[in-house]
Amino acid sequence: ELVRAEGGAVLRFAGLYDRSRGGHAYWMKAGVVRGNEAGLINQVHYDDAADAVVAALECGRLARGELALVADGSPMSRRAIVEAAHASAAYAGTAMPTFECGKEPAEAGGATSTARSGLGKIYNIDHAKQLLNWQPRWPSFGAFMASLH
Repeated sequence: ELVRAEGGAVLRFAGLYDRSRGGHAYWMKAGVVRGNEAGLINQVHYDDAADAVVAALECGRLARGELALVADGSPMSRRAIVEAAHASAAYAGTAMPTFECGKEPAEAGGATSTARSGLGKIYNIDHAKQLLNWQPRWPSFGAFMASLH
């Protein structure tokens, strides 16, 4: 709130990922995914997040006092995330993690997200796209992982 009150813009990022960093990398290495396999995770590629920051800087006064959720707009379930990673060339030959359903962590609040009864939130990124004149290069984590050779 302090940043926005002083005329700054706040970008709130979904889970950041690239080929070897992100929830998928941790889960593939650990071999266990804790939490409901149907729980949704909002994500954004590191390069797309960086592009959003540059776009916010370039739009100057238009972004003053704004809060924007930055994600790819395609939340995926934990299961879909590890399946996409497992099917990619980056994780060829690795074992598929197992799932341990435990109590979901408390949901974080978001300016424009929709709660789904303990199954995560779906970020609405329309405001970020419009405000920043920004579009993620990667439409989803699955599309990124499928592109790896």
